[in-house]
Amino acid sequence: MKISREDTPDRQVALHIEVDEDRLDDYMRRASQRVSQRVSIPGFRKGKAPRAIVERFAGRDYLLDQALEALVPTLVGEAIEEQGLDPVGLPQVIVREREPVVKVDAIIALSPEVKLGDYASIRFDDEPEAVTDSDVRESLEQLRNSQATWEPVERALESGDLATITLQGHVAGKPLLDLNDVEFLTGEENAIPAPGFSEELVGMQIGETREFTLALAEDYPARDMAGKDAKFSVTVNGLKQKNLPPVDDDLAKSLAGDSDTLEELQAHIRRMLESRSEEALNQSLQQRILDVMVDDADIRMAPVLVKQETQRTLRERREALERDNLNLERYIHATGMTVDQYVSQLETEVSRRLRQTLVMDELAEAENVEVTDGEVSAEIEKLSLPGQEETDFSSDAARDAVRRALMRRGALDRALKLARQEKSPIWTPADAGRQTGRQTESKQVITMET
Repeated sequence: MKISREDTPDRQVALHIEVDEDRLDDYMRRASQRVSQRVSIPGFRKGKAPRAIVERFAGRDYLLDQALEALVPTLVGEAIEEQGLDPVGLPQVIVREREPVVKVDAIIALSPEVKLGDYASIRFDDEPEAVTDSDVRESLEQLRNSQATWEPVERALESGDLATITLQGHVAGKPLLDLNDVEFLTGEENAIPAPGFSEELVGMQIGETREFTLALAEDYPARDMAGKDAKFSVTVNGLKQKNLPPVDDDLAKSLAGDSDTLEELQAHIRRMLESRSEEALNQSLQQRILDVMVDDADIRMAPVLVKQETQRTLRERREALERDNLNLERYIHATGMTVDQYVSQLETEVSRRLRQTLVMDELAEAENVEVTDGEVSAEIEKLSLPGQEETDFSSDAARDAVRRALMRRGALDRALKLARQEKSPIWTPADAGRQTGRQTESKQVITMET
């Protein structure tokens, strides 16, 4: 086996391999034996036909395919070991020539190298959005609505009523809707099934039928009907009006919590809104800090890593759509892009995501972020609560993935404290100001996302 090697600055190695004739012949012989065991060749028992007969029967190209299927992975593995490489993920392998000499190219991705910029100098002085009395009143009104009751009424329909209706709709003679005794919450904010539909119902009596025409929205899900006129026929079968409780101490007591008075409830709402505002700011700042760090970092990552992760993401999206009986190509067409444009956009997203992951891992390493087994178990318990996506966390790999996610979260928390110039007992100016450069573990590059 002859090997030549090309190294690139982006942590990628190309190995060019030429296969010895004797070794190829040995694998061709093995392939002939396997084929003769599987197929029936006239005049010979299975496994007993000579190689020359098998080659004439199956064809040399087919035997060569079978031989290379077994030989190429072995060759590439041996070449990687001989060159002392520590690859990330699977090599990208191409059989460049088949005759007269088999030549194989293998693109090997090495562990990415990351050198952080001066992240200690990043500063943000943004403040959380102030909570106003109007915000408190709006939240209080939402709580009040959650305690509302619905009472049947005998009168003309008013905006905000809950109507039970029978509905038919057509577009150019084609059926659009055919619903019987469905509840419909009226109101100007409800633009379903078409803008202005609720307004057309105002004033209708129980038992009354009304017909009218409205234009469907331009973004209507059925694209062949979007923006077109639809004819509707609606019959009101029943009406209910909303009864809201008064805003007083009884409302406060009726809600789960420790509030016994309206004043206490309002104070609780304000604290909750302030906490949400602070959390929203922190999340926004963390993303902005990460964006700055990625742009400032010197990252050397093999392009083949991005392509492999793009293909993996594409497969996952295809499988997810197929579970819902949808087609990826049709989905892409609906976005207005070609498949090539979609894949190119996805590759850009994947590259950015991998770079973010690398930067967070490097930051966690630089700041000695540690996660205890207890913290991992607590996070798994949260992720296993009802309503969360069902995942098996029993394997060491799954626990390790949770640990890395927590380390990245901790790294961003520390970066946030520094950017907002908050004191942190687990950071020192000397530690925060240093720059680092190292190779990143391969398993942390592909499997984790933020």
